[in-house]
Amino acid sequence: MAGVGADEARPHIVEMLDALRRQEEALRVSKPRYMVLARKHGLSEAEIAELLGMSESGVRAAIRRADGTPGMEIGGAL
Repeated sequence: MAGVGADEARPHIVEMLDALRRQEEALRVSKPRYMVLARKHGLSEAEIAELLGMSESGVRAAIRRADGTPGMEIGGAL
């Protein structure tokens, strides 16, 4: 925001931070769903963990929690 004063930039910065918060929330909700889908399509917990930069135990726990979530069956809404 070159050439823009702090007072003028503030609403834009607040808007960008709010958009980032919403994106992080959407990712927090959808990430376990994608892990379940990947697992059901043959990826191992180790592969998923490596791709997402997580531990295998973290992936297993997320899949266990998400696997019973409505809409998670194959063909369910993501």
